[in-house]
Amino acid sequence: MKRVLIILCVIIMLLAGCGNKSQPGLDSNIEMPGTDMNTSTEDIANPNSTSHKDSVKENVTVRNHNVSKILNGYPYWYANKNAEKVLNIINQKDQKALKEMISPSSKAESDIDKQMNILFEYVDGSFIDYEEDLPGEDEYVSYGNKLKQSYSITVLAKTDKSEYYVDINFVLKDEDKTENVGIEYIIVTKKEIMDYYFDNYDSQSQPNPPDKGGIWCMGKDGAIL
Repeated sequence: MKRVLIILCVIIMLLAGCGNKSQPGLDSNIEMPGTDMNTSTEDIANPNSTSHKDSVKENVTVRNHNVSKILNGYPYWYANKNAEKVLNIINQKDQKALKEMISPSSKAESDIDKQMNILFEYVDGSFIDYEEDLPGEDEYVSYGNKLKQSYSITVLAKTDKSEYYVDINFVLKDEDKTENVGIEYIIVTKKEIMDYYFDNYDSQSQPNPPDKGGIWCMGKDGAIL
């Protein structure tokens, strides 16, 4: 009887030991951190998730705000979601994608390639989040027909090192000059520079925006680079 009990105890111990071992081949199905470039919406919305933290190391993605069309209206949704898209493109330093969003007229009157290089050097770090803002809407209607329509928005975008005001003007429609459709301009300014002008407001010394479209950054003296 004692012998039977001893044998049973040995069998139970062996079974318990096998249960703690991982199954063969299971680890081969686990994706390594940073290999999934298409981070899910849930991961982006939850910065504490493990997959989000790992993917950020390889491909920094601006926090997805999931702006609602119904709740905030089309202009709010359009301007904020496209601002988010622009910030992601800047993170990726994707000149082709950014150039495709710029209107043909702005590309024709500006050295877009040079301006993009300045922009990519100007931004310190990668954008990780932004504060949504109310867009300005401008439209021209004649005899009930909407001939021109544009949205402008300025978001406070945050990198892992600094903060920037990103001002974007989107032209959705222009019946007179269809080449104006697209992004008319992007102006990126370090927060501390604009804060200085906000705190020391003087209409005579405020920085002047560029008189033509394109991509512009503001230097310490308020001059457009």
